Amino acid sequence: VVLIVDGERFPAHKAVLAAASNVFKAMFTREMKEKHAEEIILSSLDPRSWRVAMQYIYTAQVDIDNEETALLVLSSARMYQLETLEHFVESFLISRLNVCNCFVMLGHAERYDLVKLKEACENTMEERFEEMAASPAFLQCPVDLLKKLVQSGNLILKSEIAVFDAVMRWIQANE
Repeated sequence: VVLIVDGERFPAHKAVLAAASNVFKAMFTREMKEKHAEEIILSSLDPRSWRVAMQYIYTAQVDIDNEETALLVLSSARMYQLETLEHFVESFLISRLNVCNCFVMLGHAERYDLVKLKEACENTMEERFEEMAASPAFLQCPVDLLKKLVQSGNLILKSEIAVFDAVMRWIQANE
């Protein structure tokens, strides 16, 4: 079969796709129009992400070089129920987690319901609270998350005054 993603063609084997994904298994084993099709258009995908997904399906290896690509791949993995690829992407995002991107990553974790990534984000925020609180992104922190952080018994701090100062900065920025 040839999968077409935004005009780009991806030759593949139905058996390999069906083994990797329950979505493809249903397409090729049930009475769906795709069962006998020689070409299938996959909509709502980015060709870059599908290229990575195909690489994973055929080799069980992935080359992801940045968070943007990882999120595109995550979307494809979700859409076609490629669970092991999804876990790989989550691990990649955790490996790229830092103080500067922890709020953005937490948003992605919540959007995609990535439990391990969410825990890693929260741990980073607690373990490096003072550094995180000094970042510009901290001023955009949702109030519920700020409350949760301030109430956490796991904050690692040099001084509790750092929490007070951080909250005051946040309040001034969010009057």
